[in-house]
Amino acid sequence: MSDTATLAFEIGTEEIPAFDLKRATEQLAELVPAALDAVRIPHGEVAIYTSPRRLIAIVADVAARTEALEEVFRGPAAKIAFDEAGNPTKAAIGFARGKGLDVEALERRDENGTEYVYAVRQVPSQDVAALLPEAGFEPKQTTRKSNYVTYFKPSETIADFLTAVGAPLAAMEVMNAKLEKDLRGSVNRRVDAALLQVEAIQRYSAIHGLDALPDKLRETARLRAENPELTLAQLAALCDPPVTKSCLNHRLRKLVELGGKEKAEP
Repeated sequence: MSDTATLAFEIGTEEIPAFDLKRATEQLAELVPAALDAVRIPHGEVAIYTSPRRLIAIVADVAARTEALEEVFRGPAAKIAFDEAGNPTKAAIGFARGKGLDVEALERRDENGTEYVYAVRQVPSQDVAALLPEAGFEPKQTTRKSNYVTYFKPSETIADFLTAVGAPLAAMEVMNAKLEKDLRGSVNRRVDAALLQVEAIQRYSAIHGLDALPDKLRETARLRAENPELTLAQLAALCDPPVTKSCLNHRLRKLVELGGKEKAEP
């Protein structure tokens, strides 16, 4: 096949469980060739390779242009499409408009002794590279050695693309992996912040004792030291009276500042 190239379609993810990986592999094996065929891109064999963090489709002999297409649509019977004087009726006009043609472009064809009107529409060949922007996707591009690389970021765009090409389960796996990563990151940041606060409170308490703090800071210090696992919202609700997250965060920053000063002193 002339003017062709090998397409490597790679999806990078967080680690995918074995059962979901098997489903994603089966989906890609079916959907990649089907997606190429649906937009008339000639291609050769499709090979799928997967690992817990990679989904890869290698497609041989992918053409640079789509195949031209002639679309033929049968409409109403001619006796319904035209009146006795040969003028087009609303049925013919509506049929032509629905196919994007002028009514004068309709053809009459005999089928088993009955004459029907037909709409014939020519779909020209086009560059494969123009298909993604036309579908609303603006991929990033770069070169790696002698290869051109087209890629999507961030995860939301990858999931949208997978959904558009008919792989919703694969899209869900990408988003599930992102949510799990974000959740782990959020928990780790929250735990790190809580530990920093508890350490600062302990440093201050070891030198001055918590009774040396103003009432509101003393209450906050006691609550954080006793509940290092709680979120700001949960901790704020335990205050008497309850305070906002912003207010509690301000108090905790003040405690960290005080504890930090104690650490810095000789």
